[in-house]
Amino acid sequence: MKFNNYYLEDVIECYDNKRRPLSAMQRQCRKGIYPYYGAQEIIDEIDDYIFDGNYILLAEDGENLRSNAKPIANLVSGKFWLNNHAHIFQTNEKCLLEYLYYLLLKTDIKPYVTGTTQPKLNQANMMKIAIKVPEIEYQSRVVKLLQNIDKTIYSNIHTNNNLLVA
Repeated sequence: MKFNNYYLEDVIECYDNKRRPLSAMQRQCRKGIYPYYGAQEIIDEIDDYIFDGNYILLAEDGENLRSNAKPIANLVSGKFWLNNHAHIFQTNEKCLLEYLYYLLLKTDIKPYVTGTTQPKLNQANMMKIAIKVPEIEYQSRVVKLLQNIDKTIYSNIHTNNNLLVA
């Protein structure tokens, strides 16, 4: 199997310039149905969206960049708003979005993180993250396998939660 060595900048189109943070007060006045994402997860729901489609969100700042207590990347679909605490991008023809998502979850990004009190993954450093990417057909097989594993895990979690309630 041949793997190509790339930097993240070789396989993504970044949309960080479209992010717009809203204060808690602004969000309070704009309650709605669209997810509002922060660095790691949905932190609110508001009345409008900036993005519509399939994207990867990669945490830009926060202690989780070092601790990995939560996943540093999210695969997001649909209509949503994003603040300025996560990078946002899509992939080009060299890499499947889902494959890159799984790859980033297992990539050690600590060498690219700066800051002592507030860890930060700036855009320039993010673009220099080194990755190895196989041919698209192989990526597709890996994604299918990992998605099946994820479905089984989520199904088991749901079953366990129902058993705890019963």
